[in-house]
Amino acid sequence: MLFLLTRGRDDTCRTSCYHGFPGADETSSGQSIDAPNRMTERNRLLRQLGAPVAAAALLLAAMATFAIFYFSRPLVIAVRNIGTQDMHRVIVFVTGDSQPLGDIGAGDEATTPVTPTGDSHVEIEWTEPTGKRARQTAGCYFGPGFSGRIEVHVADGKIRAIVDDTDI
Repeated sequence: MLFLLTRGRDDTCRTSCYHGFPGADETSSGQSIDAPNRMTERNRLLRQLGAPVAAAALLLAAMATFAIFYFSRPLVIAVRNIGTQDMHRVIVFVTGDSQPLGDIGAGDEATTPVTPTGDSHVEIEWTEPTGKRARQTAGCYFGPGFSGRIEVHVADGKIRAIVDDTDI
């Protein structure tokens, strides 16, 4: 403990006790510890809350990143023409979304990501060689939040197989 003789503004001398750090008996500005020191209280509160607030912010950021990557994985529909004739002006339909695939040659495949807005299945529409539009429904189920791939194999105007590799 150190006693200091200091000179005040009015040139009067004062004795103060100094323990070697501000805030022991007197702050660095000369205020007594008995006087409220809001700045020190606020700093102490910030120090106490700093780690939990930082941890909560980090957890929130991690959850947001997970949600963005998890829900942004696409659901892909693949139409494979396993027949001997070309499919023209092919369109894939799901609830709330439709995607044109164009022409798919015999033995070829076309893919598109889809975003269903509700419970859904796949419908495929194309133009037959006669010029008539054909539409077939694939027997599968998915909805919003599903990801993965659904392959629909078409030959001679009919759906012959469905490979469903989706998950929630």
